[in-house]
Amino acid sequence: MLGLIALGRSRACSIFSRHYGELIRFTDPQKSRSLINSAIAFASEGGHEDVRHLALAARIRWSLLSTAKSEDEGVLLAQVKEIERYAIMMGIPRLLVESYELDTAGF
Repeated sequence: MLGLIALGRSRACSIFSRHYGELIRFTDPQKSRSLINSAIAFASEGGHEDVRHLALAARIRWSLLSTAKSEDEGVLLAQVKEIERYAIMMGIPRLLVESYELDTAGF
């Protein structure tokens, strides 16, 4: 991933960090959370709102599946609704489905 950072590929860094973070969610939860937060930061840095919303969905999923509840459920639900609105506004079915899955997952 360092090569992607050196090349200024914030979108690719975000996607890679999100996937890797979700992959290790249960084996190394702290590193997973850090990678997902990095994914959000990389997407924000590059202005890639679609990828940022996917990373936000990953962070919400992490929080719902984590044994250490780190965020208030009301805050998480508000973030899910934000993702849903963005997905509808931009016409991104994959993101919309993720928001529906999160909405029914743990609230």
